[in-house]
Amino acid sequence: MPSANGVVARFADGTDIEADLVVGADGIHSKVRESLFGADAPRFTGCICFRGMAPAQAVPRDINTADVTLWMGPRGHVVHYLVRRGELLNIVAHIDSDAWTEESWTRECDVAEVMTTYARWNSALTRVFPASARWYKWALYDRDPPERWSKGRATLLGDSAHAMLPYLGQGAAMAIEDACVLAGAIARSTDDLDAALAAYETSRKPRAREAVLGSRARARDNHLTSPLARLRRDLRYAWRKRFGGDQTVFQAGRLYDYDAGRELA
Repeated sequence: MPSANGVVARFADGTDIEADLVVGADGIHSKVRESLFGADAPRFTGCICFRGMAPAQAVPRDINTADVTLWMGPRGHVVHYLVRRGELLNIVAHIDSDAWTEESWTRECDVAEVMTTYARWNSALTRVFPASARWYKWALYDRDPPERWSKGRATLLGDSAHAMLPYLGQGAAMAIEDACVLAGAIARSTDDLDAALAAYETSRKPRAREAVLGSRARARDNHLTSPLARLRRDLRYAWRKRFGGDQTVFQAGRLYDYDAGRELA
């Protein structure tokens, strides 16, 4: 709530803290967002994610683990890549389904469920799954890009402002960019925090909106059900790889070339 000198944050235990500025970086279920703009539920995207982590030596030797590998099929896709200096293979599998709506990243499931879900997929892929001894699953949610991030001396940052699907790899990156731009805006306007918040929001909203909506579009493109649509997509990717100036598979180089430190320079 606003105060004479800034803003007051009230916590669940009844304590209050007065500050010059409050930044809500409290995730997709942000209480700061709710207090500023009212309650609204995240949007279930109709997609479930499975995740396993396999020792690299446990993966069948004929499976390519040297490169980031993306498998796309009707209503789903799977990506796997090495982590921890090549010791582990991270396996992330997505499937369109409304059979599970819990968000928890700690809910375990059996590998048999993963095998059943992808039973008709390429056998080279399904032979990777048993290499992970533990599997987790959760439902994916996002939010529509908000019209406002700030109210008075309070603002939002990261998932509280722009929770998005993971398909452009920008969720955590966007939060870090937010923090960098917000810090820069405050440093340039130490005597006028209202101006700093306005500059922060003006700078960040278009890019965050592009990432949220772009991730939704990528989900649709990854999960196409029409064989003809999939063929067109694959030919488009092949053309881009051979002739495109932007060598990222999704032509998203503009996202990765961004320099948050220079945004307000």
